[in-house]
Amino acid sequence: MNEAVYIDLLAVIPPVAGLWLLFRRKVPVTGFKAGSLARLNIAFLASILFDTLRVQGLDWAVYGIFASLYIVFSAIGTLSFNLYYPETRSIREVLAKAVRHVEFHVYNLTTLVWLITNVFFPPLYLPSTLVLMTMLIIHPTRLFLMAKKKAASGTREMLTTILFSWLSFVSIAFFFFALGTSPSIIGVSLPFAWQLAFVSGSVFFFLMSRAVTSPAGTNKTWSSLLVPETIVKLGQRYLIVHDTGEKASFLLSASFKRLIEAGVRIIIKGSNLSPLLAETFQTDPNFQKWERQGKIVTRDSGLENNETKEKTTEKLGLGDAGTLYVTELDDGNFANLSQTIDANKSIQKTSELFLLESSKVSRASLAEFMRDNQSVQFLDLSTPKAPFANMLNLSHSVLQGSSILLEYNTDANIEEVIQRFLVEGVSNAELCAVFTTKSSKLYRSIKGTKRVKVVAASSLVSAPDELPDGEVQIPDRELGLVTSIASDFLEANKDMPACIVFDSITELVRGDQWEQIYSGVKQLAELVALPSVTTIFLANQDTLEPRFLGSLRSTFPVLLKLDRTGFQATKLP
Repeated sequence: MNEAVYIDLLAVIPPVAGLWLLFRRKVPVTGFKAGSLARLNIAFLASILFDTLRVQGLDWAVYGIFASLYIVFSAIGTLSFNLYYPETRSIREVLAKAVRHVEFHVYNLTTLVWLITNVFFPPLYLPSTLVLMTMLIIHPTRLFLMAKKKAASGTREMLTTILFSWLSFVSIAFFFFALGTSPSIIGVSLPFAWQLAFVSGSVFFFLMSRAVTSPAGTNKTWSSLLVPETIVKLGQRYLIVHDTGEKASFLLSASFKRLIEAGVRIIIKGSNLSPLLAETFQTDPNFQKWERQGKIVTRDSGLENNETKEKTTEKLGLGDAGTLYVTELDDGNFANLSQTIDANKSIQKTSELFLLESSKVSRASLAEFMRDNQSVQFLDLSTPKAPFANMLNLSHSVLQGSSILLEYNTDANIEEVIQRFLVEGVSNAELCAVFTTKSSKLYRSIKGTKRVKVVAASSLVSAPDELPDGEVQIPDRELGLVTSIASDFLEANKDMPACIVFDSITELVRGDQWEQIYSGVKQLAELVALPSVTTIFLANQDTLEPRFLGSLRSTFPVLLKLDRTGFQATKLP
């Protein structure tokens, strides 16, 4: 078998792995959002297949390569508009907005002209490809960057990975393609250049799939592999939330070693080492040597014992490169983040590192603290809970920002499912709200739940009223009040992710006919359709008309179902 074929087979592995990640998360090929990346991977795999046929002597296969790449370029252009307009729910909506932009037409015309030129006018390959590369870099990059500015933090990480992967693919792949042309168009040729282009490009397609299925995981992996030494910088204060896992120990060990080697002194506040710090210092025997040398002070008495050594060092002119104070917040009390910098020291040469176990603080409290203390650098090394998404064998990121219709039977335990949804929201630092009625079983199960805003409708209430525990009572079937409260809730917390549940929709929206209620529900769904807001609308199959349910199903991009057979997803974005 030709050696080039083996290289092509190697290039197949990353996109196949990317498709496996997407399909494991139940992302359909025909899906609207994540499905776009599935189609990108498939089109790229098709181009590799055609290259395998080309190296076997089938000259016509080169046209298959061009056609497959054209599909990839067209798909990435549509995906960039999709992410730029996150509120859209179908390809038709995306195209309706995209056609208003001149650059949309210029981009698609450029890719089409490139395809036609390479098929019918091969001598013009170089100029047409240079024009294409320029457009492939400028158009998606601009939209990805603009989408990143208005996206939530988790989405920004995903967009950064997609942007990096796409720019790398265009630059590296086209460089190898240029080296593989015959005759050479740049004066230099390289054996198996086209195959190397596919191998290098395939890695970036995998990274894009990885970013969509687990954006936070991808970025944390890169942090640990590429820049462990940059976690702590002098002159900054840090809060690290951890779950005493191996990842936290590894990152702390790497950071401490880099700092000590640079001359920084580490002072551990408190008389006893926490389990995390004890494990960290056992990862390298050098830590014990550094402790004996006074480069690490692990107890308050040690600080006094090493005072003379520090002064002697300064008199010799060697100086101290800086000091890092490390404090374990045992009780999870943020009030303990008091300034520990010595007044006689330069702030630029001193840093503070606070360690907090994730089980000792709620995500909501953590988010509130970070919002009020933006000067503190935050690093999350814990794994948020996902009890709701795990029931569907999905990750939290797949459902985040979705509008969901959850159908259930009367005898189904919908209360437990919604409790899991709220727990997952709180665990991921999302603000949670539930719109329900006082007669609902769900209301009785969540009443008094901390960090969940409850808005309860009742026929016995004539005007909105807020109870001492924060619960809001409103008259039933007052759509205007529901939309007003929901709008104020989102506006007051526009920089925070949120999760909202709408229960008993027929009691929240006034209407004698199901069409009127449907119109109100659709208005609510459009109001909360924001990229940082995950919403569930509950629909009881036993009480709603089939035509009403059918209309609701056509409105929501995500459909879930809870019945006697279990909890399952019937439609995903």
